[in-house]
Parts: sequence; structure tokens; C-alpha cells
Amino acid sequence: MADDLTFSTAVSAEVAADRKQAEVGPPIKVMIDGEEVWFNAPTSAQFAMMLTGIQGSTPEAVAAMINFFFFLLRDEDKKREFRSRLWHPEDPFDEVVVARIGKALIERWSARPTQSPSGSSSSPSPSGPALTEQPQPTASTPLSFE
Repeated sequence: MADDLTFSTAVSAEVAADRKQAEVGPPIKVMIDGEEVWFNAPTSAQFAMMLTGIQGSTPEAVAAMINFFFFLLRDEDKKREFRSRLWHPEDPFDEVVVARIGKALIERWSARPTQSPSGSSSSPSPSGPALTEQPQPTASTPLSFE
């Protein structure tokens, strides 16, 4: 039929270059418990998908933030380490820490602080020790969570 729409998801060299240019920023170094951890920048489409998934404080939003964290985490060994830590109830590295790191990454890549929509409920307070976060870091300053 002449009115059919056809799309191809095959990646050409031109499309691959466009995707690289569509990244929302550079990779970001985050210091977590004194260790350097790198996060790859998402493309603008990945960033938009992530932002739509983390609205509110529903279990789905928490799951979206955890998926975002692990999707962009560069090092496979660190992925295994943090997944393991999430399974240990005594470890202070939990979904609240992941959400705080994810929020800081979003702020850095969007170059502006994130805010909860007015009237929304606040996130639960962490059960472990407080994290220290550097105030208003520059693009070259690593984020720090200890």
C-alpha cells in the first residue's frame, strides 16, 4: 500500500555521530564513599525518557532512578559492587543514596537544580549517615557522596 509508513532502526555512521552529539553533557566523575565512579552522559532522548520515569515518589519512580543509575554507570565491576550493596540491608548504600546521586547527575547535566513539584510529598529521609555533597560544583568538579 502506498500510504504505509516505513521506519528503520539500523544505525548508520551519520546517525551514530548525531547520537554522540545529542548527549546532554560530558561524562561525570562522582566520588562515592571515597572512590571515583564515572557516569556516561545520556543522549537527549535517554535523558527525556528518564525524566518522565522519575516523577513523584512511587515505587515505579524509584525503580526508574535505580535503572538510570545503573544504565549510565560506566564500570561493570562498580555495577556489580553497587548491586550487591543494595541487597545488603545493613549497608547504608540504598535507594535513597541512589536517588540523591541521580538527582545530582540530573542537575549537572541540565545545568540547573531540580525541584520537587509544589504540593508533592517529600522523599523519605535516609536511614543511614548523612551524605556530604559539594555545594554548586562547577562542570569540572566531581560530585562527592560520602
